[in-house]
Amino acid sequence: MTAIASSSGFAQMQALAANQASAAGMGRLMGMDGAEAGEGWMLFHAIPAAAHGNPIGITHGGFAATLLATGVAVCMIMASNNEGAQ
Repeated sequence: MTAIASSSGFAQMQALAANQASAAGMGRLMGMDGAEAGEGWMLFHAIPAAAHGNPIGITHGGFAATLLATGVAVCMIMASNNEGAQ
């Protein structure tokens, strides 16, 4: 667990975007970085490498699925930690 885990969802995303927190687990494996974060949104970058390919030489579908899962997780983190939200 990282030190930012006790922060609000928005603070966590800002720390990741500012590279104040290192990518962990799948984020590191996939070469993802959080480029920007704002209230209610975050922009990620990830460029597939040869290691992300499947046996026929194209990017494995799991790469795209992991990006989607990351986006959903960011939405959940921000929504669940949004104090004062209606």
